[in-house]
Amino acid sequence: MQAEQEQRAREEAERERKERERRELERHKRERERELAERERELAERERRELEAERRRAREETDRLTSGEAEARRRQKELLLARMKAIDDGTHHADAAVGQSRS
Repeated sequence: MQAEQEQRAREEAERERKERERRELERHKRERERELAERERELAERERRELEAERRRAREETDRLTSGEAEARRRQKELLLARMKAIDDGTHHADAAVGQSRS
């Protein structure tokens, strides 16, 4: 009878040990999954910030190009107006000045 009780106690202790190990493994697994999810969130956030910065740089570049094109159009318009004024005035001095400013 004593031997049976000792055997049952050993078996119960073994079951409890295995259950503790199983819980510990599950806890470690949840921690790893949580850490992976956090790393993925951080990576996604970093990628999002990089994309936003890239879009901002592209937008700034487009704005610079647009303002440069506007400046070129303004200069061409000024040159055209100067030529028209020279024609209206009947002088060719403006044409010479316009030609020099393009050189």
